[in-house]
Amino acid sequence: MVLIAVVGGTGLAGRAVVHHAVSAGHQVRSLSRHLPAAEQQIAGAEYVQADLRAGTGVTTAFAGWRLSLTP
Repeated sequence: MVLIAVVGGTGLAGRAVVHHAVSAGHQVRSLSRHLPAAEQQIAGAEYVQADLRAGTGVTTAFAGWRLSLTP
């Protein structure tokens, strides 16, 4: 199984990518500056708070990743 990290995974396009990847059976990690409320999370996806500009949470966010998609 491939771990896919989606930068901006809580935005309009990113959410669609997360949904599609989870539906295809991939392990998905959604990265965003703010974690979505539980009712907005896609079942089967992992959500990680990270800020690429500030560099916070980046090590955790990309641990074990193989492919990063930025919508």
